[in-house]
Amino acid sequence: ISDGKTNNDWGYNHDDQPRDDTYHLHLSTHEIREALKNMDFEDSEITAEDQERVATSYKSLEDIKKEFRELDVAIETETELVVRLIEQYRNSSTGAEHKQYILYDLEYYVHQVDNAKEMINIGGFELLLDTLNHTNPDLRAGAALVIGAASQNNPTVQIHLLENGAIQTLLRIISTDVAGSVSSRALFALSSLLRHFPFAQRRFVETGGPAALSSLFTESHRHELRCKAATLINDLVLEQGQNLYDEFGAEYDFLNTRTAQYKTIPWKEIVNEQGWCDHFISLLSLPDYEIQEKMLNALLNTIHICGHVYKSPPVRTMLYNIISNFSSVSEEDDRFEYAA
Repeated sequence: ISDGKTNNDWGYNHDDQPRDDTYHLHLSTHEIREALKNMDFEDSEITAEDQERVATSYKSLEDIKKEFRELDVAIETETELVVRLIEQYRNSSTGAEHKQYILYDLEYYVHQVDNAKEMINIGGFELLLDTLNHTNPDLRAGAALVIGAASQNNPTVQIHLLENGAIQTLLRIISTDVAGSVSSRALFALSSLLRHFPFAQRRFVETGGPAALSSLFTESHRHELRCKAATLINDLVLEQGQNLYDEFGAEYDFLNTRTAQYKTIPWKEIVNEQGWCDHFISLLSLPDYEIQEKMLNALLNTIHICGHVYKSPPVRTMLYNIISNFSSVSEEDDRFEYAA
């Protein structure tokens, strides 16, 4: 007998199986109440046998509490964990391998601002700066990584590291450490310390930082390290320009102070006199699209300083060839995406 409704109308699919999409079933509040009234709950009575079975199958709340008290479970906050890790690292009986794991954990936790600030209270950064002089390159690299992670967007940590001579220590590591991973992470730490901190940038200039990084281009350092150094110099030049021409910031006294600090950094003279225009160009000649892209951005950002170098015929020819290669690669990528 059919009342005109199909299986689909009753919530079944074409295989006469119930469908899961129950939104087709609309019940009013009255219908739900009536259905509950008609339900028989007499068979749901809990018997003494049921109670006994539950009591023997599950632990009581008091038993569970007793077991936790015996385990003496203590929940550590992240800050407390950082303190404990530093204490373990400081312990003379802790081996080098264990210290590597501690540094790995610290690098994760110090991204949180309060955890990084706690490192100041317990002398953690002094310990890390000392580790930069350790004979084990893995510990030196790990310490530099933690310093860099803690310095990012954390002015309190940046000031503390500046006061403890971190810039000079990191520059020495970058210039002299033979382990590639150590110098690379030290440059990361230096970059984190300098960004958005014009007072530290001024100290960086006064201690010969740009010249020290420029020396990387006269020695047999890795291209990746040179690229990171050039990217840092370019970013600092760009940061200065953005802050000097920020009219909105002129309304606030503390931003006026920052702007005054940025004005004291003679980036135009530094870039010109220490050969950074040529360094950007030298990295452009490398057959690495990622490096070339970064250096093209550097050329655009420093054209007001290095225009006389970039306009020379050899550089113009190189730039034309590089841009042509980028265009052809882009067209190939577009064709590949279209075909896919």
